[in-house]
Amino acid sequence: MRIVIEGTDELTELLRARQTIEALLRPLIAFDARLASRGVAPADDAVVLVNDLPLPLRVRNALAAGNIVTVDDLAHCTPAKLRALPRIGRWSVLEIEDALATVGRTLELDFSRIF
Repeated sequence: MRIVIEGTDELTELLRARQTIEALLRPLIAFDARLASRGVAPADDAVVLVNDLPLPLRVRNALAAGNIVTVDDLAHCTPAKLRALPRIGRWSVLEIEDALATVGRTLELDFSRIF
């Protein structure tokens, strides 16, 4: 992303620009704060691993066996896709949803069952 602010003497324009930038950064700052509170210190382009989430070992092992290694991989899964993995049941999906919520992510929704 690129933000360009041209020089201006208008205080209202500067305040509006500041509010816009703060609104864009707020989710990222909150995400970093949640990770830091858990002892995870991500770099600017860090990839958060599933092993960094508060998940039981059996769930982490089942996800690893399904080649789901990063939080991004996990967030792109639907509950149905996770349930198709061996050793992942309804309870495990609930644990995964709770763990993703700690880092501000959710599972992908499955709209194919609705339409």
